[in-house]
Amino acid sequence: MRYVLAGLDCAGCAAEIERELQKVAGLENTVINFTTRTIELPTELAATAQATIDDVHSGLNLVPAPTGAWEEMAAAGEHNEQRQLVLMGISAALLAAGWWLGSRSELLRWALFIPAYLLVGWPVLRQAGSNLIRGRVFDENFLMTIATLGAVAIGELPEAVAVMLFYSVGEYFQDRALNRSRRSIAALLAIRPDYANIKQGEQLQQVPPEAVAVGEEIVVKPGERVPLDGVVLTGTSFVDTSALTGEPVPRRLEPEDTILAGMVNGETLLT
Repeated sequence: MRYVLAGLDCAGCAAEIERELQKVAGLENTVINFTTRTIELPTELAATAQATIDDVHSGLNLVPAPTGAWEEMAAAGEHNEQRQLVLMGISAALLAAGWWLGSRSELLRWALFIPAYLLVGWPVLRQAGSNLIRGRVFDENFLMTIATLGAVAIGELPEAVAVMLFYSVGEYFQDRALNRSRRSIAALLAIRPDYANIKQGEQLQQVPPEAVAVGEEIVVKPGERVPLDGVVLTGTSFVDTSALTGEPVPRRLEPEDTILAGMVNGETLLT
């Protein structure tokens, strides 16, 4: 069964979790797709996998991937992206104000730079502390924490804020690239049908597309979206390929032509 690792936003964490899961009997071939935050697990071993994940990285939850999970994930990523941008903007404004006004008063200097630092640095500090408790040090969060807190300790507040802000900008662009990939995946899955019509003698049975075995015959009725790639056996029809190619002109398909998932059948039954 497919699960979504809710809260996963660190490629290094995904790799570490994957290594630990592969040590568990029955999960030796487990692979985490970081781009989609998904993992395939036997249902009976989901609880064991969750316990292993908790030992490696707390705060991550295995959630069964329901219909619409990709769309929800893409929307959540976009919301988080906007939130990051706002926090970085406020932090940058406070940093500029601190450089401009900080010389007037030491108290004002701290009052401007420390909030600016915490706005972008708190997630890093929290993750570094969590990793330290588990005995994992010298990752990027720990090194950023040591560098910036050292700057704060010697009174170099602007440097501490600037370093953490630049690091956050880099993380923002990385997350933005990942979210763009997730939105693309969500857009592709939006055109994927929920069922396929399997031909069994004279009867048609609706089954999930993933349940269709190689070599089985499926029927695509007029107006239906093609659920799987295949070859036309019988029927001649025009299909709408705009969702795949952007081409607005319908394409004529005949027996032995290749048909692709996502195409929309025209007015003739196809097998």
